[in-house]
Amino acid sequence: SSGSVTVHADSSVQVLAEEAVTMDMLDLATAKSNLEKAVSEVAAASDEAGKAKAQIK
Repeated sequence: SSGSVTVHADSSVQVLAEEAVTMDMLDLATAKSNLEKAVSEVAAASDEAGKAKAQIK
């Protein structure tokens, strides 16, 4: 999915998203696990192209 966030000069924020969920729908343990996996994949990449590919994934 994709989206964007804009912070305006008056500190208001505009969020555009294809999909959004409420906080109670998120699982902290799963989010942490997914983050650790993503960081590990970037670190394991052998070259810049591999790192970029892992970051996009």
